[in-house]
Amino acid sequence: MSDHRPPRPGLAAHRGPGLRGALLLLVVLASSPSARASDPVFEARTYLDLSLVRPLLPKADPTLTLGPFVREESRFRDEGLVLLKSSAGLRATLRPWLRAALYYAHQDQLATGRRQTHLASLDVFAHAALGPVVIGDKSGFEAHASDRFFRYRNALEVKWTPTGAPLSPFVNAELRVDSDSARVELYDVWVGLEIRPPVALSLRVFYGLEGNRRGKPAWGTLHMLGVALNAKL
Repeated sequence: MSDHRPPRPGLAAHRGPGLRGALLLLVVLASSPSARASDPVFEARTYLDLSLVRPLLPKADPTLTLGPFVREESRFRDEGLVLLKSSAGLRATLRPWLRAALYYAHQDQLATGRRQTHLASLDVFAHAALGPVVIGDKSGFEAHASDRFFRYRNALEVKWTPTGAPLSPFVNAELRVDSDSARVELYDVWVGLEIRPPVALSLRVFYGLEGNRRGKPAWGTLHMLGVALNAKL
């Protein structure tokens, strides 16, 4: 009696039309323009932040501060300058671990024919130190007057600050949810290095990855290199 046995049918033979139909559906979805993310964009960004810090109650509570600030943001791509954003408002230190900012911002979106947008925002920032590791969380509440929607932002940052060292690596991740779509429309992740000289300023150099699907059928990806200078006067 021969031990020869016919070969066992493969998975496709067992599942037949079901598996072939699933594979065909995946191919169709992958080739659909609405399912594919757009080609990545590369951008350079600069941030300049100047603030005037003064104790609000110097005798009763010197840690409580209030002062004005201005912030300028510029974005560049292959075609040149594509966005200018100017912000001005007030910053307050409420507790050593809690800060808040209330400000107005105006931006020119030069890449879309110099379209101007206006918004008002309240930011609340809390942080805690676990030895040399500082963990911070920022919640932002924006009212976009031009486009008539509200945006909630939440950013989580982890920074390593060794004692006496002027360099601090950090990771920052942010999500943004818009009221007119009720979903996450944008996320970004920054990885970089903060330089803290022995004066009241800091310089950050970072690489960032951003995903944006607001007004788009699929996620758009953006890679950025940025420099941020913060100075307290």
